[in-house]
Amino acid sequence: DKAYHRITLYINASKKEMNKVIVYGKDGSTTTYIIKTFSPNITIPDTEFTFDKSKFPKFELIDLRD
Repeated sequence: DKAYHRITLYINASKKEMNKVIVYGKDGSTTTYIIKTFSPNITIPDTEFTFDKSKFPKFELIDLRD
């Protein structure tokens, strides 16, 4: 069901970090991502993963969880 069929990761062996990602689409397209900076193990507050309905008053929230 995905739009891609293969992903190639390029790893800097000395730094042990990704520096490039190529996504090959099923339609023959390719998308390349160049990683300029990599910050592992950063702390992300839980609020980044919580939807605040009050920030989007014009939108209807449909929650399909059971």
